[in-house]
Amino acid sequence: DAIASALANLRTLRLPDDYYDTYRERIRAVTAESVARAARSHLHVDRLQVLAVGDRSQIEPTLGALELGPLVVTDDAE
Repeated sequence: DAIASALANLRTLRLPDDYYDTYRERIRAVTAESVARAARSHLHVDRLQVLAVGDRSQIEPTLGALELGPLVVTDDAE
């Protein structure tokens, strides 16, 4: 099953035939600088959102103290 699934992923995701053979090598080639460069390019801090789920009385004070921006509460439980 695992091999069939891997082969199906190659085709479905249009991955190169050597994708699994070179996976570890490609992962080892990732550097802190390449991750930072990708983050600077793709993550826009001014548009990030934080989603917190839980007991409002427990998490709201902590979230407020972080000063991440306006707090919007949606309560679908009631």
